[in-house]
Amino acid sequence: MTFENFTKLTGATLRNAPSITSFENVVTEPGRVRHGDLFVGNDLSAIETAIAQGAHGIVCETRIPILDPEIAWFQTDSVKQTLMKLLRFLLLHKKMHFFYLEPVAFAYLKALMPHKRAIFLDHDYRHTFRRLQEASSETMIFSDDKTLLETIYPEFTTIETTNAYNLKITHHTLFQSSFLYRGRYHPRIKVPPLFISEYATVLEFCRKHKIEIDIAKTPFIPHFYPFFVNQNLKLRRYGTTDHVLIVEEETGLIEKEYLYLKREAGWAKIVLLLPPETKAPFLSNPAQKIECKSLTDLQHLKEVDFHFAIVAQKSAIIREFLEQRDQKENNPLLKESYD
Repeated sequence: MTFENFTKLTGATLRNAPSITSFENVVTEPGRVRHGDLFVGNDLSAIETAIAQGAHGIVCETRIPILDPEIAWFQTDSVKQTLMKLLRFLLLHKKMHFFYLEPVAFAYLKALMPHKRAIFLDHDYRHTFRRLQEASSETMIFSDDKTLLETIYPEFTTIETTNAYNLKITHHTLFQSSFLYRGRYHPRIKVPPLFISEYATVLEFCRKHKIEIDIAKTPFIPHFYPFFVNQNLKLRRYGTTDHVLIVEEETGLIEKEYLYLKREAGWAKIVLLLPPETKAPFLSNPAQKIECKSLTDLQHLKEVDFHFAIVAQKSAIIREFLEQRDQKENNPLLKESYD
């Protein structure tokens, strides 16, 4: 692409008059830069690395000194928006299938579907740019970020969550379900009744597109993820204690999860560990909310009488925190009971 076309496409401003007039590929990681590429990023050391590896141009938000006047230097108001505009242009030349799912269904599909057939986008825009730039045509692309898809590929398909009409729960606990799905019995699957519609939606999508999955290997997902702990917050085998940390990374789901617990376990004492600015108007008792500014605030639970503590955090971070607190206990059964 010529630098002139790049400025027209993205709105970036060319700061100098380089001897070079075009570039080959757009790269966001300095270690992946090859001769003739355009590097996009704000970190000075990364920019220096990109130049040393033969970049034909640099795009950044900050007005740093022009280190090499022979290559092109662009300034942009937003590196992210520049990459998204480029990505939308690049995708015009690829025949791909984009799908939007709400976060819970997205997590189940990501856990069950073989990734060789699909790309599941995360929320790192640089990572998203690279993966889609390198993706082959006919790839299935999934995202739980509707704004992103509206920006880069407006013709995406929305997979609507439907009623679980082909799935009948026969028995359940708070965190697992046994059910009949299209005539076949599936015992103790790691899906709470709370999310059975989202799960059934994923099963129907896979069936429609002839995607083979193993229902028995369904794992707990990052939403409503249970960690059974003792009073000292030491991780214990699934189902063996009366104290459960329920981890949720999407704060928008916490009210739904809280009301589910109130309905299904009305006897339970429930607390919420939320960032200070997070509102919880659905709580009947404000004392149920504990402000959680950092992981160390989890220690407050040692002083609280609770059965369930909903924690606004990523499950991987909480798992690491719990495991680091008790490194001396090397019990593989703990890992097996959650994976």
